[in-house]
Amino acid sequence: MSIWWWAITVVGVVAILGCTSRYLDIASARRNADAIALAIASRGTSDAQVLAAAVGVTILSVDEVDGIITVTIGAGSLTVTASARR
Repeated sequence: MSIWWWAITVVGVVAILGCTSRYLDIASARRNADAIALAIASRGTSDAQVLAAAVGVTILSVDEVDGIITVTIGAGSLTVTASARR
């Protein structure tokens, strides 16, 4: 009985850590997309490219409609979109 208890506990802990890691990756990608959108709005695309390289993401697309900049980044297996007003 004790060995089963430990096995179930270990599986549960590993599952929780895996989910937590994934959510942290998603939060980091969203934060980086927001920062890059703001960098494009305030400093321009070249500075945003420098920021993207520094945080390890790729700018996939940048669109501007009526002063609202929408940027899509790739961060590992994630694709995230963020917007900022110029």
